[in-house]
Amino acid sequence: MTCLQPNRLLLALPVIAVLVAASGCTIPGLGGGGTAGLGNGVVITEFTSDFPSIQSGEYVELMLKAQNKGEVKAYNVRAELTGIDITQWGGLLSTSFTTGEFGEMLPYDRETNTPGTERTKQWRLTAPPLPRGTNPMFTAIAKLSYDYKTSALRKIWIVDADELRRILQSGGSLPVGASTVSSGPLTVEVTTGNYEKTAAQQFGYDNLFPVQIKITNTGGGYVVPPGTGTGLYGGSFATTYFGDIVNYPVGVKVTPPAGTSFRSLGGGFGGADDCSTGIVTKEMWKGREATITCELSVDTLPTYREERPLIVDVFYRYQAEASTPIQVFGKETGYGGISGYYW
Repeated sequence: MTCLQPNRLLLALPVIAVLVAASGCTIPGLGGGGTAGLGNGVVITEFTSDFPSIQSGEYVELMLKAQNKGEVKAYNVRAELTGIDITQWGGLLSTSFTTGEFGEMLPYDRETNTPGTERTKQWRLTAPPLPRGTNPMFTAIAKLSYDYKTSALRKIWIVDADELRRILQSGGSLPVGASTVSSGPLTVEVTTGNYEKTAAQQFGYDNLFPVQIKITNTGGGYVVPPGTGTGLYGGSFATTYFGDIVNYPVGVKVTPPAGTSFRSLGGGFGGADDCSTGIVTKEMWKGREATITCELSVDTLPTYREERPLIVDVFYRYQAEASTPIQVFGKETGYGGISGYYW
């Protein structure tokens, strides 16, 4: 059993009533414990101090716990302590002290209900010297960033015009193609028609159709530019647009259905994106959402009808944060700022 320091025990008595409100972490948009289950990518499940209030000169320990609750492996996961002046709190102003490198974190396995990788990081700090009679509240902030990917699959019916006529005239219909999206802090919605009707090339019939992709931030955190030297996900797409820095960049890669190809930007509908270039960089408006529109041409016509999948991969670096309050009670230092005066 680990006992409290004597002065900590005395301080505990007047603050018992506020322990629940003052301890622990504030995590907007995040939550959940270290258990199996889907979530918004790598989440901060806990950020707390070992004691909610201390005296000047006493140490306090902070603990961060994070878990990958998404369905994709996270790369270059980093925890960083901020919000307070590290040097005033007895720490070292260096990345080796303020940051923790978690590396890769495996995802949640939906099939076996296996939890994703969980990591922890601890910091030990010393409360700064303060005058007796003062008891300010400080807020420590932990930031967690990582490279991630969200994937969406939408099945599209490609149907021959004569086949479609027979189906409709017999009272039948084609079901809407199903969509699936991997769990993460960004969601991806793929919108197309209920089906794409095709026919042999003839004047006025080009077998073209648009695909709209909407990316929405639902994770409670922020999209940030990828760091230098990052791995599989980060650094794989541009972070500038005509020389200007993109603040909330995402890289979008669209894999077209079999037998289809992208139409280049020069010959497409107004406002369409050129998805044939590989990974397209888009900036999320105010960090909230982005929309990309691709044009596809059906090159291989079906004999009757075929359900062909379209795949969208969105690459990005994401950052979540949590905070925890620490109250510091000032105490006598034995000397004053003016010679001969003590308090």
